[in-house]
Amino acid sequence: TFAAEAGVFDSRPREVPNAKFRESIIMGTFEGGSSELRVAISELRDEFHGGAYNLIKRNCNHFANALCWRLVRKTIPGHVNRLADFGGCCSCLIPKKLLEESPVNSNG
Repeated sequence: TFAAEAGVFDSRPREVPNAKFRESIIMGTFEGGSSELRVAISELRDEFHGGAYNLIKRNCNHFANALCWRLVRKTIPGHVNRLADFGGCCSCLIPKKLLEESPVNSNG
C-alpha cells in the first residue's frame, strides 16, 4: 500500500495500520510471477514515494489503481476513490494546505 512518509510498503490484506477495511473487489488474475510483481511495485515506488502522498491528488487508492493497471490492465471501480476525485474537481472549496502538501503524517 501507499501512505504519507512511508511511501510504498507491504502489509497483510485488511490489516493496514490506521485504515478501515471496507470491501474486497476481485480485479482479475495476474498471470505473471513474483519477479514481475516485484518489478511493477519497484517501478511505482519512484512515483509513489512518501513525500508524494496527498489525500486528494495521490492517496493509497491512486496507488492501488496504478498497480492494478500494471498487473491486470484494469482500473479500480470509480466509487473507490470518488471522494478524492470530487475533491479534485472542487479544489476551490478545499483548504489550500490539503492540496499542496501531505495532510496525513505520523506526527498527527
